[in-house]
Amino acid sequence: MITVEVDATRAFARFGEGGIPLEVRNNLRKILPDLTKKFAGIVSGKLDTQLKSRRSLKVKDEIFDTTKNEIYGKVSVVASMGTITPNFLVNAMAAKEMLPRWLESGTKSHEIRARNVNYLHWTVAGGVAGAAAGSRSSGVSDRFAKVVHHPGFKGIHYMQTTFDDFKAGFIEAISKAAKEGAKK
Repeated sequence: MITVEVDATRAFARFGEGGIPLEVRNNLRKILPDLTKKFAGIVSGKLDTQLKSRRSLKVKDEIFDTTKNEIYGKVSVVASMGTITPNFLVNAMAAKEMLPRWLESGTKSHEIRARNVNYLHWTVAGGVAGAAAGSRSSGVSDRFAKVVHHPGFKGIHYMQTTFDDFKAGFIEAISKAAKEGAKK
């Protein structure tokens, strides 16, 4: 997760202890939803281009306007796991929360063991040469194991690279809104 905090020291120095004037706050409230949606769109685009499939991943953007006079946007990636039965995936909720983190930051090499089931199952492209087109063996073969040695994954850093790409435009938009609000 990436958090952007604005240091209000310079604002207090300029505007006094009363904080940021209402006109500046209102200008920031106007641009923040669009900035958040734009950021979410870029994250979504990166996931589309960097993953083979993202059926279970959704990019979510939210705006919060609190009673403490705070306004902020939040972009998150959430995974849906479909219908999960306890025998299928014991830690479904943990996996649902962790998948976006694993994609962002990667994983170390690790073992995956069959638990509460007899074996792990997955498919591999390739199949049997000369098999009839459309048959399961024409392009996919089934694999089974009790233990798999996963080599790890370096991560695709979709959130960090989006922030790095978006940072200059974000700062420019915030500065412009603040300056225009201060002129009123």
